[in-house]
Amino acid sequence: MGFGDSIKSGIGTVANKTSGAIDNAGISTKISGKKGEIEKIEKEIGAMIYGRFSAGEGFGDDVAKLCEDVKRIEAEIADLESKKK
Repeated sequence: MGFGDSIKSGIGTVANKTSGAIDNAGISTKISGKKGEIEKIEKEIGAMIYGRFSAGEGFGDDVAKLCEDVKRIEAEIADLESKKK
């Protein structure tokens, strides 16, 4: 293999690696988008559960505890906001 062939081979290798990196970046972007979709759904589920809790519907003790924590924090926020001038 001559010097010119080595350069051509090296350029081909770099091109293949670059193409693979671009493909991986595109896949990573798609994965991030899908994770964002999951987070949006999880937030919707959480809002539904908290809405039902606020309406007096029952849930498991663990969910009720988390909802109580949210209510406590909301009260703390309201208290802090009332102190703002």
